[in-house]
Amino acid sequence: MELLVFADDWGRHPSSCQHLVRELLPRIPILCVNIIRTRKPQPSLEVLA
Repeated sequence: MELLVFADDWGRHPSSCQHLVRELLPRIPILCVNIIRTRKPQPSLEVLA
């Protein structure tokens, strides 16, 4: 099982979604996609933990 998460500004404004995803990180692979529309999309290999 894998999880795809669409988040707004991961890490800057922690939300319920972010807290839940952090709990799941040790158990399943997660791909987080930031959906801020005011910035140009850039690839990143940042670790969410």
